[in-house]
Amino acid sequence: MSETRLNHDRHTALRATRGPLVAPRESHEGTHQNDGPALSTLSPSEVRPETAHEPLVTQRTATVGTAAAVNGVVIGALTFIEAGSLAGAMIAGFMAFGASTLGLQKLIGG
Repeated sequence: MSETRLNHDRHTALRATRGPLVAPRESHEGTHQNDGPALSTLSPSEVRPETAHEPLVTQRTATVGTAAAVNGVVIGALTFIEAGSLAGAMIAGFMAFGASTLGLQKLIGG
């Protein structure tokens, strides 16, 4: 199949599941414009309102992740300074990150 046909089939399938994405053009007799729907000036919230105001991550997730990352870096750096082994420091930092994530998640509530 040609790429144009695949794009047309995909667009048709999306339109069938979500409804029309653009407003249809009013017909004007005597004009020779394309027969397809006209592109209107729809904002993204009008096209997909269910995802218009959802944040990528919640404030709670960002707080827990940032605090756990800081804790992991500090523990990893202190382990590297004390032991002098980069591999051991990485393992200690990742272990501290995981433990901090679980602990902070319960501490903040959730």
